[in-house]
Amino acid sequence: MTLPTQVVSGFYMRTPLQCAGVVVRRSCYEECGGFRADLLHTADWEMWARVVYLKGGIVRSQELACYRVFLANDSGRLMRIAENLRDRERLIKILASRHLDFPRQAAMQKLLIMAQEQEARFEKLADHSAASANRAYWNDHASFGRRLLRGVGDFLKNAGHLISCNELACDNPKGSSGNRVKKFGVAEKKDGSGIERFPRCEP
Repeated sequence: MTLPTQVVSGFYMRTPLQCAGVVVRRSCYEECGGFRADLLHTADWEMWARVVYLKGGIVRSQELACYRVFLANDSGRLMRIAENLRDRERLIKILASRHLDFPRQAAMQKLLIMAQEQEARFEKLADHSAASANRAYWNDHASFGRRLLRGVGDFLKNAGHLISCNELACDNPKGSSGNRVKKFGVAEKKDGSGIERFPRCEP
């Protein structure tokens, strides 16, 4: 068991606590106030940070509870619509107004990384609506330079996919009618003067 502390820097980028593993005196709630109604996913995070800041807290290293995470729980539901990101953004504003040393820029950068990770996760699950919601949040908050770089990367990735599809078509150049199909690809000229379209499969 550690000594009581009122240092809250450990709550700046994440919460080290879960509801199932926290015990707070009723008198502390009465003095410090209850959970904020304007927060959803992060209401407990803000509460623990506020309680530690105002009254202090003790952390035991012994594991006394478990917290289950799955897509059907409330956290998973908020992730699907990117509301967990907007809720965390609200928390960032609260902590920044309360603590002068709060690293607001770093916290927002981590939020953008979360948006990308959630987008990739839902794309893998073929949940394109959820992926689009998280991509939209990223687009609304990322800098122009980051959006430009990501757009170029997506374009190059899609271009590579199209070329690969053409190569696969040439491996089996007959269409559904049994006729050979002319496909076009892109290649660099031997004289190094640039790229040109050329027939990959002759009819």
